[in-house]
Amino acid sequence: MTVVADGSAPIGRAGRGLTLEEGLVVAGAAVAPLDLTIAASFTVYDLVLLGALILVVLGPRRLEWLPAVFLPAVLVFILFALISAVRATHQGEAVTQLSQFFFIFFVQLPVLLSVVRTPRVLKLALGALVVGSLTGLAIAFVLDQAAGAGRVVAFYSDNPNRLGYPSAYLLPFVLWYLVAAWRRGQRRRAVALGAAAGYLMIWALAASASRAATLGLLVSFVLYAVVYDGFRFDGRGLRRLLAAAGAVVVVALLLLNTGVFPGTLQERVEATLAAEESLVDDRARLATASVRAIAESPFVGAGLDNFRYVARRYEDQVTPQAPHNMWLQFLAQVGVVGTLGFLFVMTTWFELVLRRQATEEERAERGLLCAFVVSMTSLMVIFMTTPIMIHRHYWLVYGLGLVAALGYPGARARRSRVMPS
Repeated sequence: MTVVADGSAPIGRAGRGLTLEEGLVVAGAAVAPLDLTIAASFTVYDLVLLGALILVVLGPRRLEWLPAVFLPAVLVFILFALISAVRATHQGEAVTQLSQFFFIFFVQLPVLLSVVRTPRVLKLALGALVVGSLTGLAIAFVLDQAAGAGRVVAFYSDNPNRLGYPSAYLLPFVLWYLVAAWRRGQRRRAVALGAAAGYLMIWALAASASRAATLGLLVSFVLYAVVYDGFRFDGRGLRRLLAAAGAVVVVALLLLNTGVFPGTLQERVEATLAAEESLVDDRARLATASVRAIAESPFVGAGLDNFRYVARRYEDQVTPQAPHNMWLQFLAQVGVVGTLGFLFVMTTWFELVLRRQATEEERAERGLLCAFVVSMTSLMVIFMTTPIMIHRHYWLVYGLGLVAALGYPGARARRSRVMPS
């Protein structure tokens, strides 16, 4: 068995030089979107990451923490989440969700920064995330398990919306690969893979009837069509925008006028536009309740995963749920200061990735950085109308994007010390 430069053993010939911890990260990326639960909120992906963490700690390489610029904001968020947990109605649930965020910031992201040290490993992990997600969609397509109102669910969740989300945040990476394959002359492959992936993602969107995913996909497709070569807006960008708008119209006509895809999404969108009470009023009441809760206690919230237990204190007719908006939920559950900490964690990521793409000279790498920005933008759009961003595969996109922004050993140490202006 050969040994790679850092002294770790690769995974045989099939691994083509991958170390064991790299193989775990890539394999974990494939299972992360399937959300395979072992117990409570602990998943198979978490177990795989812990294995990779042990290998890093015991091996020759050093565990890399988040860049110093993130640390104060992360600690502020965790501190106010902990303070709010004292006020929580169900403190155990608040601590459970806080432990998930702790895992994300102090295990998942450091493992990605420590293990993903080459462009090849990054792209393998990203490809595994896409393949794993599409596999989940394919399983849902075969099983066709219907929930209420004829909406189809993924096998790992009883929430139909989660079936549609991957279509939005994976689309930029699928388009990036297809554009790259087309430019390499692999046009038949690009057409075949594009048709298969495109049908599966549009089916998932229509079958889930997720309005948030639909909005996220529209933003994702149009934005990436304009900026896939870099965030430079000129005449070409305008032409791409018009072409993307035309493609959206064509797909919409297919959804509306053929039986190729389920019609549930059309019905829900029409009901929303008509302000049907069952689809609009409850979310409005939740938003009202959360605003009243924030006004009553702006700095100490109700505790993570606890607003549903106190919602009726602020609005009599509300259902016991979290606000269907990530930011309102954070404000109500960890307070203004804690939410600002989380906001800084997100905006700093965008600044680092955008800075890197602006200086990247290689076309394909710049396109990949743009795909990360568009993917995270679509997630932010989705979570404007959906509860909290806690699932690990969303943070896998965040972590791999951060790796791409910071670069690889050598350049990374310099970039991680640069404070955003």
